[in-house]
Amino acid sequence: MEKGSLVDAVYASSAVFPLLPPIEMDGRWLGDGYYTSSLPVMEAVKRGMDVIIAVIFHDPINMQADSYMACLSNYYTIQGDAITRFQLALSINMHEHEIVMIKVPFKSPINMWDVHHIPEIIETGRLAIAAYKDDILTAIHTFSSRS
Repeated sequence: MEKGSLVDAVYASSAVFPLLPPIEMDGRWLGDGYYTSSLPVMEAVKRGMDVIIAVIFHDPINMQADSYMACLSNYYTIQGDAITRFQLALSINMHEHEIVMIKVPFKSPINMWDVHHIPEIIETGRLAIAAYKDDILTAIHTFSSRS
């Protein structure tokens, strides 16, 4: 969104059907971008970013899913992975500069309401970024050298 209500934008960015329905704004229905662009690398390519650092949070499939919410979470994981793979392939083909992909793996599925996992999420992310530090610095240096 380029303009409009910040409150509506925040709601729309977290409108995950069927938990939170999309919101209608200026004749468009808006919801969480996860449905169409779980990793918005294409948007960065379209905006002409030089170095793109894409962080992929990966939840494993819950093989013991025994509830509607657990199955829905598995569905979102599978759908998001498929969309991400497609868009990354297209982005790499279209982008002339550097894309660093950082996969942040989790040991078990974490749902958006699992706030007690926040320390684990932060630590897992910190470790993943540290593991890719050299790749990030090399991408920045490589692009800077070409400019």
